[in-house]
Amino acid sequence: MQRARHNRRLGTSAPGASEKVALRRRGRERVVLYLFDIFPSLSETFLLREISALSRAGLNLRIAALRPGPTKPFHPEAEPWLDTVLYRPSPGKANFWGGVLATVFLMPVGFACALRLAGSLVLGTPARGREVFGALASAAYLAWRLRNTSVKHVHATWANEVATTALLLAEIMAVGFSFAAHAGDIFTGSASFLDVKAREAEFAVVCSQFAYQWLREQFPPRQRGRLHLVRHGIDLAFFSPRPRLRRQPFYILSVGRLVPKKGFVHLLRAAAILLNRDSVGFELHIFGTGPQERELRQIINGLRLSDCVFLDGPATQEQLLSAYQEADLFVLASAQTPDGNNEGVPNVLVEAMAMQVPVVASRTGGIPELIQHEVTGLLVEPADHSALASAMERMLTDEALRAAVTAAGRLKVEQEYDINTNARQLLELFWAASG
Repeated sequence: MQRARHNRRLGTSAPGASEKVALRRRGRERVVLYLFDIFPSLSETFLLREISALSRAGLNLRIAALRPGPTKPFHPEAEPWLDTVLYRPSPGKANFWGGVLATVFLMPVGFACALRLAGSLVLGTPARGREVFGALASAAYLAWRLRNTSVKHVHATWANEVATTALLLAEIMAVGFSFAAHAGDIFTGSASFLDVKAREAEFAVVCSQFAYQWLREQFPPRQRGRLHLVRHGIDLAFFSPRPRLRRQPFYILSVGRLVPKKGFVHLLRAAAILLNRDSVGFELHIFGTGPQERELRQIINGLRLSDCVFLDGPATQEQLLSAYQEADLFVLASAQTPDGNNEGVPNVLVEAMAMQVPVVASRTGGIPELIQHEVTGLLVEPADHSALASAMERMLTDEALRAAVTAAGRLKVEQEYDINTNARQLLELFWAASG
């Protein structure tokens, strides 16, 4: 394959000081294309933080997306990128197919290599044919738009169809390729052709030890050294705790997409148990949007929770910051779904702990990497409504426990989830890949 001949594999030794300067200089001269599924997206704040930190550190970035995100609301940090994002048009648009045909004629060798790779993928997994040839068309369009740029590396933000498109785009352009994996993309089986992506990638990154161990088993043994654990991070100055007044009713906060994996059905049932105990007064505010919204509203009405439980819709980081400042407790009742979808390390838990809000969460996925029971928070078994209600009650009323876990939680975040520290790990991988 054309691109494979240009691959530069990562070595095992870290670069020295002079070598780092050279890598940094080359990193500024060469453009890394970040390929998103949707941009901007309220639910992908962690990726927005990542590109912003990498850009501040000196990486020359360009963004492309397969679909535009909503015009409002979006995080203000996305605004500087919006004017330069390269969007793939809808495949129903004439200009999309015009770009595809232009690549066929203007970049015939690269397109032939990508077509041969796509054909091999389909022969191996015929059921994925629609994904592969859709990704090939998207890659061809993007290659036409990027033909006169200095893009030397393509990085996919997800291991699913986004990575399939990025792989074929890198093949057409004869440049480097890498991808990131998270949770829903790999645990549900939507990340196809992982063996090929692992073989062709100069590196791959994953954001939790739980996902790292799972993905490592999917990689061919010879490619496992290319997989790296790089945690997401937050801006510790932005998520800085402020003094808060304790008052009644207590403010309980939860944030996430309204989907089964986030366990909001379980949280509502636990809230009903806590309400019936009549031991603490509370308001539960849930920020997020998603396909379960109607179902959750029906449960709220059915359990007679409408006076104390509120679905507050989507929120920007600034709005969530205000909510964290008010919150007495953060709860995430995640649970693995029947299709295998599970959590990595949810960023909202990291944010809450950084703000020194005590947390209660489910013992599932990568969450125990962040929350150690009775040290940095409380853990309960997924879907155990009574245990969840008891943990919420305990965390609201046990002042000694609250003080201990919030201090330890902030320290944990400072040590492992600083965006600037973690972005530098990723930066070294990009610089080495373009060296």
